[in-house]
Amino acid sequence: MVKSPSLAFEVTYDGGDPFLIGHEDWSVLTMTLTALNCDRTGEADLNTHLGGLMKPGPDSITHHFRWKTPEIRIGSTVQVRVVATDDFLPPTKLFRSDYEVQENPFTDEELRALRYEDYLILKAEFER
Repeated sequence: MVKSPSLAFEVTYDGGDPFLIGHEDWSVLTMTLTALNCDRTGEADLNTHLGGLMKPGPDSITHHFRWKTPEIRIGSTVQVRVVATDDFLPPTKLFRSDYEVQENPFTDEELRALRYEDYLILKAEFER
C-alpha cells in the first residue's frame, strides 16, 4: 500500500518563489498573518507565522515546528495554496512542546537579531 501525500501549504511572498511547508507527522499546521498596532511608534508591526505541532511520538512527547518568514509591509502580498505533497521545506526550528523540558523556539541567529533590535530601541531611547 502506498501512503498518500501529506497536506502542505504552498506559500508565496510578494510574487517570489513559492515554498512548501509541511511535516510528515503533523497534527497542526498553521499560517497566520498578524498586524500589531504599536503605540510606541504609531506604526503597524506586520508579520506572518508558519508553523505547527507534530503528533506525539512513541515517548508521548510532541514538538512544535516553524519556518523563518520574510518581512512584510503595507502593500505586501502573501498567497497560500493548500496542496498534497511530501516534498516540503524542512522546518527552521523544531522544539519540544512540553513543560518538562523547555527548549528555545528561536535559532541562535534569530536570538542575535532580537537582541540587536532591542539594542537599537534602547540606544534611541537613551541618546535623546
